[in-house]
Amino acid sequence: MIPHDALKKQTIVLALSNSIINSFFFRKCESMNVDVVASVNDGENLFPTLKKTNPDFLLIDSELKNCNRLNFLYEWSSSNSNTKAIIYSQTAEKLYFKTFLDSNAYAFIQEDCDEQELSLCLKNIFDGKGMIFIKQSLMINAGRDDDESLDLQNLTQREKDIWDLIGKELTEREIADKLSISLYTVKTHKNNISKKMGFKNKRRLTRAVNNYKV
Repeated sequence: MIPHDALKKQTIVLALSNSIINSFFFRKCESMNVDVVASVNDGENLFPTLKKTNPDFLLIDSELKNCNRLNFLYEWSSSNSNTKAIIYSQTAEKLYFKTFLDSNAYAFIQEDCDEQELSLCLKNIFDGKGMIFIKQSLMINAGRDDDESLDLQNLTQREKDIWDLIGKELTEREIADKLSISLYTVKTHKNNISKKMGFKNKRRLTRAVNNYKV
């Protein structure tokens, strides 16, 4: 007998300013067996709609009317919602992306991806893989407090090895065992990597590694 949960379709709320884009995502979600339970085009209706529908996902336009994009991320991080927020953004504003990295939003998709890339992004997200799809230049600069682009060649070979293993989702203990080094040494290398790249915490480092491979 198939468990009841296995028969339940995932649900999503679309919060998009443009009706044409909304229709596109509606069709795309339905084709992936994800039920669109509501669509909103104004930020004033967003949280009441989410409270009423309690969807698995929220796809929100960074330019949604009456919804300040930074304030949304701050509010979302303190909401303790089980809904996974997918940010659909055309902005290349550094502060906004850095705020996303520090938030508990689930995924980030840049608007200029093509339809094939978008389909792959959505499939991965609906399969439970939080992800970032963004121009590498923005991804790199977002981690730093100055305008200097990140140069991965500044990393030592050992740091690159650890970077790669973080991207494979190994724990610090697993990395230590894999490279035959101490746990303390792994933590030291991670701290050095963060300093070189300008990342202020482990969360931001991990999210960057998952999107940028050496």
